[in-house]
Amino acid sequence: MKHLLLLVAVAMVIVSCGKKHDGYTVNGKIDGLKNVEVLLQKRTAGEFVAIDTAQTDSTGAFVFEGKIAMPEMVYITSAGTQNVARFFIENSEITITGHIDSMMVAKVKGSASQDNFDKYLTDSKVFETKSEELYGSWMQAKSQEDTVAMAKVEAEYEKLTGERNDFTKKFINENPKSVVSAYLIASSLIYESSLEDLTKFSATLDTSLNQSEYVKILHEKIEVLTKTAPGKPIIDFALNTPEGTALALSSLKGKYVLVDFWASWCGPCRKENPNVVKLYNLYKDKGFEILGVSFDENREAWLKAIEDDKLTWKHVSDLKGWGCEAGKLYGINSIPHTMLVDPQGVIIEHNLRGEALAAKLAELFAK
Repeated sequence: MKHLLLLVAVAMVIVSCGKKHDGYTVNGKIDGLKNVEVLLQKRTAGEFVAIDTAQTDSTGAFVFEGKIAMPEMVYITSAGTQNVARFFIENSEITITGHIDSMMVAKVKGSASQDNFDKYLTDSKVFETKSEELYGSWMQAKSQEDTVAMAKVEAEYEKLTGERNDFTKKFINENPKSVVSAYLIASSLIYESSLEDLTKFSATLDTSLNQSEYVKILHEKIEVLTKTAPGKPIIDFALNTPEGTALALSSLKGKYVLVDFWASWCGPCRKENPNVVKLYNLYKDKGFEILGVSFDENREAWLKAIEDDKLTWKHVSDLKGWGCEAGKLYGINSIPHTMLVDPQGVIIEHNLRGEALAAKLAELFAK
């Protein structure tokens, strides 16, 4: 009888250990976050959306329970603090512990996806450290108005960014079945990658991730970039001018048009403006037009930047910031971004700036 009971107990343990979780249970304890409501959120289209709420007890303990289709990044916060704990949630028993003043580094156990993400963060720490050092050097050079030193640091930072992107790509290639790889693409690499690179990412990721929101974002981006690639006809849009009159991109057919996606608050955009002004003055009487599409939200700031930078070409905006409808049509996730269009309304090239833009315009108007 004892042997029978022992066998039953062992069988129960085996079944328990091998049981697949049907949902998730998040047992949290954040010191200093007591007797308050905490939010479990995810980020959708740039906005934080609440998934669930829970009440902490006098020790800061709380529980979230539910079910999720695919692992994804979530955030825990409270109205009582601006600090946030982030982690990958999945259908498992998860514990999260930390302090209200350092929630970003809260310890998470029980999420295989988070373990994978933690490894990525640990291995990429060297880039964060170097980035902080470069920022310190740049600020020091700026305080001394040393533009030569600032330019040198900026070049080093650009090189560092390339090295970090290469590191991230290596991680993705080595972890094609991890949702972390899809997350890294959708949250970072997607902003700077070409259509060719994004297509490679899509081919690298395992098909088991196809229902992930991050993979859907990647596929949507590929679709948009495919429709707006060089050689494709423009996708028309109409936004209001500073005077409140709708102006359509298609109305500028017959000229070479540079569509300049920018904003008054965008430092690199403002830095590039003098170069664009010079080129506009050089070719405006030869069939060249510019359409500035602003990602501003503040009308006064937009108009002041136009005046201050002497941008005498055509301008439009819906004052929706990153929600700019024209930006969505062309998949614009970062600015400055330019798009050169021929007189027939066919896209010539994206992201020509500085010397590259000057050379292309010289070539076109030499014909």
